Amino acid sequence: MKKMLFGIVGITIAGILLLVAYVSNLDFPAKEVKPISAVLKVERSSDELVQLGTYQSADWYISKTSPSQTNKRMIAKMEKEGWRYVDQNGAGLFFEGNEGTKVITCEKWASRYNVCQVPHS
Repeated sequence: MKKMLFGIVGITIAGILLLVAYVSNLDFPAKEVKPISAVLKVERSSDELVQLGTYQSADWYISKTSPSQTNKRMIAKMEKEGWRYVDQNGAGLFFEGNEGTKVITCEKWASRYNVCQVPHS
């Protein structure tokens, strides 16, 4: 029984180390963001869309939902802020508002997450 317990613990530790090594070797679209901190932030959150911060004159968000669900969450967030959703073209979500037009880009990152960039007006 002890051998099996040690085996399970060993496999779990090895899996965690492999995950950390994998994430550490990834590049995040905003160079100021450490990939491991982005992953930890979204994994620890109960929110489906998590703001990472402001970098490169844009707000950055990460989600672990599907691309279509991430887009729906981003559209709802922008509409709540007074923007009107217009269209989607590829990775770009187009909005119109009093400040003009805003294009948000969402992309798949690290095969499990979606990252959205909301440029400042």
